[in-house]
Amino acid sequence: MDNECVQSVRKGWKRFTLMEPPIFLLLLAYGMTATVFTDLIVYQTCRQMMGTNKNNCDILHTNSSSDEAKELDKIVQPHASYLIMCKSLIEGIVPAFLVLFLGPWSDTYGRKPLLIIGYFGKLIIYIEIK
Repeated sequence: MDNECVQSVRKGWKRFTLMEPPIFLLLLAYGMTATVFTDLIVYQTCRQMMGTNKNNCDILHTNSSSDEAKELDKIVQPHASYLIMCKSLIEGIVPAFLVLFLGPWSDTYGRKPLLIIGYFGKLIIYIEIK
C-alpha cells in the first residue's frame, strides 16, 4: 500500500514538471518583452505619423530627455496610448469570451490541446515582433 502511494506521488510530480517549465518560460518571456513591446508601439507610431521624415523618431531612443524629444512624445503619445488600450482590450475581452466555449470543450477533450495552442499563439506573437 505504501508503494502505491509513493508511485502516485511520483506520477503527480511528473505531471507538474511537464507543465510548469513551459508556463514559467512563457511568463518570463512575457515579462521581459512587455515594456519593450510598448516602446516598440510608440516608436512605430512615431514613424507612421512622421511620414517622410522618419529620422526624427530616432531621438526618442538616443536623447529622450531633450526638449525636441519631449515635444515629439507629446504628439505621438495619444495615438500610441490608443493602440496600447486597444491591444489591452483585445487581450482581455477575447479570452473572457472564449472561456465560455472552451471550458466545456476542454472538459470533453482535455486541457493539453488548449495549452499547446496558447503556447504557439504566444510564440507566433514573439516571432512577428522580430
